[in-house]
Amino acid sequence: MTYYPELVQKAIEELAKLPGIGQKSAERIVFNLLDRPREETKRLASALFYMREKVGFCERCNSFAQGRLCKVCEDPGRDRRLLCIVERPSDVSVIERAGYYKGLYYVLLGTVSSDNDLSNIKIGKLQKILQEGEVEEVIIATDADAEGEVTALYLREILANYPVKISRIGIGIPVGANLEFMDAVTIAKAMEGRVKLER
Repeated sequence: MTYYPELVQKAIEELAKLPGIGQKSAERIVFNLLDRPREETKRLASALFYMREKVGFCERCNSFAQGRLCKVCEDPGRDRRLLCIVERPSDVSVIERAGYYKGLYYVLLGTVSSDNDLSNIKIGKLQKILQEGEVEEVIIATDADAEGEVTALYLREILANYPVKISRIGIGIPVGANLEFMDAVTIAKAMEGRVKLER
């Protein structure tokens, strides 16, 4: 039984549906919003509403975009010879934060399931991009889980039909981690992806 007003309970229930937010976190967020000036809550509600109304997927790469193209695809300074394939639009922001990669992206919007169901990924536009002939290297940056690996294998098969260099992001032991806390799959991937050290 809840002692909250019906509208408060409804807001808590809706927030609790979001990933990473449980009942307690949802309650804290709602209580915080109720403590704030009404104008702040209105601005937040307005920002969320217009974001959902105006943000869609980039026509070229499937990342988030407020217009036809995302900011990366619009940027004339990006290296169009490099194409990094990721699973989700949020993966683009993770790679961008590192500040190293300067090429373009292609977002699959899913993975190939372990039973080889291909309906979860969008590859039509990828093939069109590759047919344009500008891309020289494709970097597969899918997750290191089972579905990410199945997806990477499927992508290698498709990419073998194009004159591009194919690479896979390094997977293994994260910087600052101790070997004793790593699982067997992580150790195996790290050994497989080892690099030669120069003398």
